[in-house]
Amino acid sequence: MNICFVTSRFPFPVTKGDTLRAYNQIRELSREHAVHLVSASDAAVSSAALAEMQKYCSGIDIVKIGRARSFATVAALGIASQLPLQVLYFLAPELRAQVERAAKRQKFDIIHAMTFRVAPAAFAVPDVPVVVDFMDSYAANISTRRALVGPFARRVYDMEFKRVTAYERNVAARAAGGVVIAELDRN
Repeated sequence: MNICFVTSRFPFPVTKGDTLRAYNQIRELSREHAVHLVSASDAAVSSAALAEMQKYCSGIDIVKIGRARSFATVAALGIASQLPLQVLYFLAPELRAQVERAAKRQKFDIIHAMTFRVAPAAFAVPDVPVVVDFMDSYAANISTRRALVGPFARRVYDMEFKRVTAYERNVAARAAGGVVIAELDRN
């Protein structure tokens, strides 16, 4: 199978849970499949990190999305949009365009979106099925964190909870498949 694997962070070095999961999934998938990585990054990717991923990837495209621009997108669209703030943060036409370009260069059998944050880019190629790795439910995570913040932040968490809940359901319904870590996060 030829897989386009889309991430919101470059998978190496492993720095967070999503990079750990992406790195190991790519490593394992590459044993039997061709994996083309399309990754957003807010910083330059080191040659060592690139070399590590080249061991497992048939191709790598890195899309630089600066933090200032990401925050500006959230600030400009955050109130009016129905998209979760964390999706807006990674919403970049360049990422979507890179997935489209990669799909024009080669035929993908599937596009794997590492978290729902990159779903808009993953769904850029209409004739290729998309599998979304939700990891864990962001809605459940936000619901838990909501109790730990003050009144103003709680309003933001309430807004994000509603958006994430609707968005997770929408993405799950649109995707050919979805993956979660724990049964608790399935619903």
